[in-house]
Amino acid sequence: MSTLQTSKVNSPVDGENKLVFSLELIVQTLNKESRKILVEEFADEIEKLGYTEQYISMMRNEKRTLGNDALKRLLVNSPEALDRAIELLKLQIKQLEEAARILQTSDLSLLKKEYGPKIKEDEEGDEE
Repeated sequence: MSTLQTSKVNSPVDGENKLVFSLELIVQTLNKESRKILVEEFADEIEKLGYTEQYISMMRNEKRTLGNDALKRLLVNSPEALDRAIELLKLQIKQLEEAARILQTSDLSLLKKEYGPKIKEDEEGDEE
């Protein structure tokens, strides 16, 4: 995260800045799977925003991902897409909360064999 982005997060925002901040936060947080769902469900709206059928097809076939600019345009111009994006974010939050709960309440020693401290041999294998 750049210094500019960090200072934005820590500073109070109001008015238009609050709108921009909120939109940026949603766009940055939506994962690849959520973006794919939005493409599937809102392909017609994306095309109406000026994006080509080829671009949309590439996103549907996972050769491209719905970019930040296209996502912002979709969310600002389609209240339904914004509502769906918020639903998807809530689902992501639930998944993250569950993952955090599992890690906090589990015996992590089961993972130490795979993710323990690096040893010299590991570093040599990483270079290949």
